[in-house]
Amino acid sequence: MKTYAIACLVFTLWFAPTSFAATISIDVGEHELLPNQAGQEVLLYVSPVGGAVDIDGVTLYARIGDGISPTPVPAPTITDLDILGTSERPTIFFDNNTGAPDFDPEPEDPPLPYFEFRSTTTLAGQFVNLTSESLLAILTLDTTGVSNGRWDLELLDPDGWETEFAGLTVDLVKGAISVAEIPEPNTLTLAIIGLVLVGGCCLRTKISERQRSKPM
Repeated sequence: MKTYAIACLVFTLWFAPTSFAATISIDVGEHELLPNQAGQEVLLYVSPVGGAVDIDGVTLYARIGDGISPTPVPAPTITDLDILGTSERPTIFFDNNTGAPDFDPEPEDPPLPYFEFRSTTTLAGQFVNLTSESLLAILTLDTTGVSNGRWDLELLDPDGWETEFAGLTVDLVKGAISVAEIPEPNTLTLAIIGLVLVGGCCLRTKISERQRSKPM
C-alpha cells in the first residue's frame, strides 16, 4: 500500500507542471460590420493566463454561425484568415513559422464560405513566448448582399472541433458579428434641412439688398 501511495505521489508531482501549465485565452469579442462591403477585418487576439507560455504551433478555426448554414440569411462570408500578418501588423507567428497554406476544399466538396482555417508551427527547436495580449490573426469578411443581422463568431470547425495550440489548454470565448442598416434621413429631418437652406438663402438675399441700398 505504501509503495502504491508513493508511486501515485511521484506520478502526480511529475505531471503537475504539464497538467497545470499556464493556459491561453481568446475572447473573440463583438464586432459591428458595415452592410454591402467587402474586405472588412476583425482582429483576433490571444492572451496568456497565469503567466507567460511557450507556443509552438496553432490550428485556428473560424466559423460564422454553424459554419455551414448560418441564420439569418444572407450572412457575411469569410474571405481570408491570416495567421502570419505583415511587417506593419505582425501576428505572434509572423517571423517564426513554417508557412500557413490555404487548404481550399476539393473540387468535389461543397464550398464553405462561412468557415476557414489555417495551421502553422514554429521553426524547429523554437517557440513563441507569449507574455501579454497579442495579435493572433486577421479575419476578413464580406457583407455584400447583407443589410442587417447578427451571427455567432466562434473559433470552431463545423463539427465542433476547437482551435488548438499544440496541446495547450485554450479558453475560447465566443463572439459575434452584426450588420446594421445605415439609417436614411427621415421626412422630418429632410424638411428641417430644407428650411435651413431656404432660410439661409433668404438671409443672404436680404443682406445683399441692404448693401445695394446703402448710399455711396
